[in-house]
Amino acid sequence: MGILTDLGKKEFIFTLGRYIVYFFQIIKGFLLAKILGPELFGLFGIFILIQQYLVYSNLGVQYALNIKLSVNDEDQSIFSEKIKSIIDSSFVLFVFTSISLIIISIIIIYFKVDFNYSIPTSHFILGLLGITLLFHLQEIFLNIFRIQKKFYIILATEILVSLSAIIVIPFFNGLELLYAVVISWFLALVLSLSIFKINYKYEIKWDTKMIKPLLLIGVPFLIYNFSFNLISMTSRSFVAYFYDIKEMGFFTFAVSLTTAIMLIFNSASWIIYPRLISKLSDKNLNTNDHQLLLFDLTKKTIAVLFILVMGAILFLPVIFFILPEYSVSFNTIVILLINQIIVNSGFAVNSYLVGRNMFNLLISSSIIALIFCVFLSFLFTNLNFDYSWIAFANLIASIVFINYVIFITCKKQKLDYKYLINSFNFFVQISLISFALFTLFDLFKIGLIIFFLQMIIFLKNDIFDIFKVIKTKILE
Repeated sequence: MGILTDLGKKEFIFTLGRYIVYFFQIIKGFLLAKILGPELFGLFGIFILIQQYLVYSNLGVQYALNIKLSVNDEDQSIFSEKIKSIIDSSFVLFVFTSISLIIISIIIIYFKVDFNYSIPTSHFILGLLGITLLFHLQEIFLNIFRIQKKFYIILATEILVSLSAIIVIPFFNGLELLYAVVISWFLALVLSLSIFKINYKYEIKWDTKMIKPLLLIGVPFLIYNFSFNLISMTSRSFVAYFYDIKEMGFFTFAVSLTTAIMLIFNSASWIIYPRLISKLSDKNLNTNDHQLLLFDLTKKTIAVLFILVMGAILFLPVIFFILPEYSVSFNTIVILLINQIIVNSGFAVNSYLVGRNMFNLLISSSIIALIFCVFLSFLFTNLNFDYSWIAFANLIASIVFINYVIFITCKKQKLDYKYLINSFNFFVQISLISFALFTLFDLFKIGLIIFFLQMIIFLKNDIFDIFKVIKTKILE
């Protein structure tokens, strides 16, 4: 529990503050789903999907910056020359990638490539370009301010962006609302970047010295991250291509809701991540210490996710009371939530590999899992299964990824596989898969009871420890 108990009061307040952001994001998702309807919400989902693909167009700058700053984690209230050079080189790389994206966008618009959407291609491309460039720049500032623990500034910018769409929703409808949401998102990002720049004490210089080291870390991590996230994005791509736009709207709603729920977990892991990488890359720790840390953090992670997913599932009837037209996405939401337990159970092991620059293991694990996802998705679409089975394909791919990454890590690092796999043992994995299958075959209540009892047996001590930490932090 060391990493968790190290969280200070500032980090704890920031995490609670982020829940306000998540509340706004959930409200935004609900309102957009309600007002746009499944078809236009499906188009918005395609816009978001392509934008998420474009996130990987920055050559992994934000990943490399995050790792470089985490490993050089002494006192960063005042930057050393080395740290400053790393940051300035990140901005230079941003300039190069931005120019490339602008040129590609001009070519697409010039040749009038038709995406066959209900809005002009030029509008679609310009919206994607603007949001992507600002998002890349924001990620650089976020990593800088995170390492300096300036969490309140980060929180202010996140609240600003999350509120932007809600503000315009009452004044627009239909396709106009879609335009208004993207424009307000763009303006909010501009304003948030202005806040970052005002609070950034240093002059940004043209420095290319650290470009090569950043690329040597950033590109492999980019490939891993893209390969891993491609599992999820492939599922959405299958639904977008093989199912009609209305079903894409239902699937987008399921993904949006799941993402909003998981932001509660991601806020804590986002703070812990740099510290965890630094801890796991510590050469002074012996093999046994690493194993104990990996085992404990993996079980605690699963326990947190179990509590979060159970609470979310119990809250779903309230959501469908507000948005009854999206109740057909219930099975998909449940399966995607189960999948989140599996995906994030690898948080500790993945951080261990990142801290050692062992990206090849992460990339190979992701590619193997991606192959499973594509194969199963093709199978289910050819069998004319509904789109919830595409979410199940994603779940199986995540199981493959976690098992392979634990196995190959233990083999390469000479860790005890039998010990480490017990943190996410086959009993738990079968419970997760069974619950998903019960849900798919409309036996959700039976599956929920069995799943709850099995997980309580496995995690009871870890759940108790987590509530003890939360109580301690509240009383501080």
